[in-house]
Amino acid sequence: MANVQKENGYTPIANEIIEQLVRLPLNGTQLRIIAVVWRYTYGFSRKQHELSISFIRKSLGLETTQYKQVTRELKRLLDMKILIEKVKPNKNKTRVIAFNKNHDLWIKQTTGRIRPEDELDQNEGTKKTREPLDELDHQENNIKTKYKTSTYTPEFEEFYKEYPRAEEKRRTFTNWKKCLKQYKFKQLMTACNNYKSVKEGTEKQFLKTSANFLGKDKVFEDYIDYQIEEPKKIMAGGISY
Repeated sequence: MANVQKENGYTPIANEIIEQLVRLPLNGTQLRIIAVVWRYTYGFSRKQHELSISFIRKSLGLETTQYKQVTRELKRLLDMKILIEKVKPNKNKTRVIAFNKNHDLWIKQTTGRIRPEDELDQNEGTKKTREPLDELDHQENNIKTKYKTSTYTPEFEEFYKEYPRAEEKRRTFTNWKKCLKQYKFKQLMTACNNYKSVKEGTEKQFLKTSANFLGKDKVFEDYIDYQIEEPKKIMAGGISY
């Protein structure tokens, strides 16, 4: 059993900071990045510290392949002014990051998919206050930017699971909804399955991402009515059919 004692070291965080932070619809990765920043700044009685993407990734226990994910979520925290970049990184310098204690300057913005249980919590809060949460957010936090959230549909999830190079899920879903204005679900799934069959054995890096497959170039259209040739059968006497 772990024997954790404050006497062995602790990170002092003002209650007001925590109270304000939990009101933001941050995703798990963003909260974990903030915790790492706290640990290596306030945890060592300093206001800022050198924190590279690689260092943060390792501190989170993530794989090398998740480097882009950390980069993306760190950028969002910087854009929201929850974190401050004191020194920009270059060949000779490591990025220096500080936590912004002035929560009045934070920009509240949603960060992706809302889980059904979270959506219920928000609806319940709306009923109690009889005032839309978005209006409260604007009044209290002077929101400058707010990403549009969406809950993925079962049909989209089926497509995304089946597609051979499913990436950029949010952008894929945006393109998916645009395609449904002109094409039926069955047609999009047919295009997906045909593309998957045609590209079988192709290295993943050479495949279209799901977002681009459904994107402005409409690559999927070429595979809706695509005729996949079946291998010829050889009969006795060398005759094929």
